[in-house]
This record gives sequence, structure tokens and C-alpha cells, in this order.
Amino acid sequence: MLKPCRDAVLLGMLVLPVWAAYDPTDPLVLEAQLGVRHDDNLFRLSDGVDPVGRLGDDQRSDTVIEPRMSLHGRLPVSRQTLYVDAEVWAPMYLHYDDLNYTGWSGEAGWNWQLGNDWSGMLRYSDLETLSSFEDVARGVVDMYRNRTGEARADWRLVSNWVVSGGVTVTGERHDLRTDLDYDETRWTLGTTVRTGKGSEFGVQANYAELEYRRGLLGQMATRRGYRQHGADLIWRWPVTGLTELGGSFGWVNWQRFEGGNASNNFVGAVNASWQLSERLDFDLALSRSFDDPGQNLVRRVIDRYQLNATFDATSKVTVLLAGRYDKRSAARSGLGGFDDETLFFRSVVDYQFHRAVTARAYVQWQSREAELSTQDYDSTMYGASLIGRF
Repeated sequence: MLKPCRDAVLLGMLVLPVWAAYDPTDPLVLEAQLGVRHDDNLFRLSDGVDPVGRLGDDQRSDTVIEPRMSLHGRLPVSRQTLYVDAEVWAPMYLHYDDLNYTGWSGEAGWNWQLGNDWSGMLRYSDLETLSSFEDVARGVVDMYRNRTGEARADWRLVSNWVVSGGVTVTGERHDLRTDLDYDETRWTLGTTVRTGKGSEFGVQANYAELEYRRGLLGQMATRRGYRQHGADLIWRWPVTGLTELGGSFGWVNWQRFEGGNASNNFVGAVNASWQLSERLDFDLALSRSFDDPGQNLVRRVIDRYQLNATFDATSKVTVLLAGRYDKRSAARSGLGGFDDETLFFRSVVDYQFHRAVTARAYVQWQSREAELSTQDYDSTMYGASLIGRF
């Protein structure tokens, strides 16, 4: 326990002296963060579950010290822009120290321009982290890596009309839950019209195939996964200088490689942002989307209702409040035992000592009720961090 604490203190001492060199307009920004948090239900156990039977230990909670380092770079080259974002973190659990790991996320890309009519984007992202305990068998420590490559091209037909096409390739690999390893390829083709007042309206067609690399025990089919196609209507409307609406409405038809009838699902979102005053902003989001295919064996749909508020109490103090309600259900009819509902609240207070140094404190609470009572849980988390930029 002493070594993690010592390392964390040393990192904190390094954060403070570098603030004088930081400028928000710098093409390269480094950020160091030292955080500590306490979670009273680390493994998301229901009240009726004996932690000794699941974990071999009677402690549900833990305190985590987590140093983070990140890099953000932007390099304009004529009409091109190259960028890179990278972050590495190493949480240190004071009780369940077998959970200690080093994770990272990174993205590098090129926003390109060719002449006056062609533009687009190339990007690659890489993520390695620990699977959330919300949907992992209790006590299972599963690291996974997700890698994504994406290419998109936009062709401007006239000044306000653009045709776009793209392809995204994703692969995910797990240390333990290898039955969730998958490869996915997604193609999109669409068009967007922009009005003189800043509104946008578009339509996009998509086709995707996702294949899991391993079959399930006892499965006879040679392939596991699904193919899907669909279409989305996309819109954005700046109602006033202080209010903006946007979103999408779509339909997806998908069928499993293993056979069976095709399924149809409606997806989409409605987003609204409202700047009530110079100090107070609200963001409202209603959405329906599919669950993460790399975290659950059964495909589910998530209905999400989310409200965020940001209040600049003073020139140095900012308060952020977030509330969310999620309802998950099986994406195919006739499947039972997979529905659940989750409530989430988070409150954050940021104090900016200097433009390069921010102190943060937060409290978070979430609760889930599921058809299977063993999947119910309540969790309260609180923490603080110090962030330095240079």
C-alpha cells in the first residue's frame, strides 16, 4: 500500500510547478492528473449476495488512487490538420490490489482537404481497459482491447449540398471473456443539405456485419454474429443564438448468422442545448441505441434519458450536474430475463486555481433494478482529483 501512495504523491508534486508554461492555444498540451475515489460497492453486488461466496472476501468497497497522463496535439499543415490524443492511467486499489492495471486510449487522425470540393477524415483509435463490473460475472477481472480504423470522404456538389461515404473497421479482444471477441465492418453513404441559417438535414444509409470469433458451447452454427442494414434521418436546427435542437431518427433490420427471423428496431436521438444565461447551460438528450456488442452476449436496446446542467458560480468555480435514466431490453422479441433499469446521478465541482491547474471533487450514485434480482445493485462513489496542464 505504501508504494502506490508514494508514487501518487510524487506525481502530484510534479503537476504543480509546470502551470506557468501552459497556454490553451498551444499546439501540444500535456495533462497530468492525480485522483482518489472511494466506491462502496466496487463489484456491483446486490444486497442479497454474500461477497465471501463470490469474492472470497467480505469487503464490498475499495479506495482507488489513480494517476493519469494525457497528450493532445494539433498540427495544421496548409489546409490539412493532423491530430493525436493519447491517455494512460494506472489505478491502484488499496484493498483489491490484484485489480491494479495500466490502461490507455489513443487516437490519431488526419482531417484532409483536396481542392474546394473534396474533404474527409482518416483516423485510428486504440483502447485498453478493464471491463465494467456491471455486466461481468462477479469477481471476474477481464481486460479488453478495442481497435478502430475509419475513413470518410465528403464531396461538395454545390455550396450547401454534400455527399458522404465512409467505412469503419473495429476489432475487440478480451483476456478472459473471449466469447465476446468480435470483428465488425460498417459502411455508410449519405447526403446532407445546409441552409443559409445554419440548419442541416440529411439522410444516411448503412450496412454492417459483426462476427464473433468463437462459437458458444454447444452451438452448431459455423458463424456467430449478425448482419444489418438501415437508414437514418439526421437534423440540426439552431433555433436561436442560445438554443439548438438536433438528432436523428432511424430504422435497423438485422439478422443473426445462426438463423432465425430478421428483427427490426427503431433507433435515434433528440438533443437540445439551451444557454439560459452567461453562467447557466442545460443539455437534454433522449436516445435509443444498441448495447455494446463487446460486453454482452445478448443484443439489447438502450432507451436513455439524460439531463446535464453547467453552472459557472464564479470565475473560478464551476458546478456540473448530470442525471440519467437507462432502460435496457432485449432487441429481439420473445427473450425474457434481460431487462433492467438504471438511475444515475453525478455532481461535480471544479475550482480553477489557475488556467493550468484545476481541483475537482465529485459524488456519484447509481442504482439498477433488473428482472433477475441478482443483477440489482446500488453504488455510491465519491472522489477528488488535481489536474495540471502544460
